[in-house]
Amino acid sequence: LLLNFAASNGGIGLLVNLVGNDVDRIYQAILFLHYLWLSVFFLIWIMMMMYLSIGVAGLIGFGVLFLLVPINAFVSSLIGRKKRLLLLRTDARSNLLQQAFGGIQVL
Repeated sequence: LLLNFAASNGGIGLLVNLVGNDVDRIYQAILFLHYLWLSVFFLIWIMMMMYLSIGVAGLIGFGVLFLLVPINAFVSSLIGRKKRLLLLRTDARSNLLQQAFGGIQVL
């Protein structure tokens, strides 16, 4: 199975890179998944404390923060595009190293 993938899709370097990226994404998801539900409680608690401390100005600050979410989404998509380009270059580098190590093995 491994040799079929390597022969048809561009080498062992590509396979190693893909598996490494998948494992990293799973690890990141497990690491930060609990923040989805925890962030709601943090947000409510902080908004309540700011309202009690400084009044309506705290709620206005949170409103401005939520208005900036589209800018954050744009920057995140830009970073995602750059990461895809970086992954393509990493694949090329992995293939080159795999070929070099294969050549060293032959010698």
